[in-house]
Amino acid sequence: TAAVAGQPAAARERVLSDDEIRFVMLTDRKAGPVLRFLLLTGLRLGEAFNGHREGQYWVVPASASKNRREHRVWLSTLALAQLEAHPWEVRREAVQLWLKNNAGGWTAHDLRRTFSTRNNALGVAPYVVEKMLNHTFDGTMAVYNHASYDAERRQALENWSDWLATLSKAPAHVVPLRVAARQS
Repeated sequence: TAAVAGQPAAARERVLSDDEIRFVMLTDRKAGPVLRFLLLTGLRLGEAFNGHREGQYWVVPASASKNRREHRVWLSTLALAQLEAHPWEVRREAVQLWLKNNAGGWTAHDLRRTFSTRNNALGVAPYVVEKMLNHTFDGTMAVYNHASYDAERRQALENWSDWLATLSKAPAHVVPLRVAARQS
């Protein structure tokens, strides 16, 4: 019951602003490459730490995927650049702790929501965005649509990477995050 287990968590709606995205793309904090990789790929934190690179793809094995299906994510040049620090200098727990102490209220999963929201806003077809997130379809789509949309996913990820690179070069209007006294 709710009395024993507690109230169910409310669904979060947090999507990062342009200035917060710019911060993620430009930060020199140790967690920066991980955060950028999450934003560039739409992966969950665990998928980033438990996956591996195969050529120009990041492969999340079925054992590390929420839906227990292997997930292959095209890596843009900008996403590949984040892997130069892989294995990253920070552990998964350190990224979560840094976010809790420094991110001004957003989480690693909010990067995933931002990825989805912004790609949909950029005109990527919703079913392609869902495939990029490794979501499964419901209803009739689940029965009849088994397309992988590899070409569309690749193009969308390249366009997303280009958009993030362009945004990173634009001047910021606000400093959205408080800076911690120490870097971690």
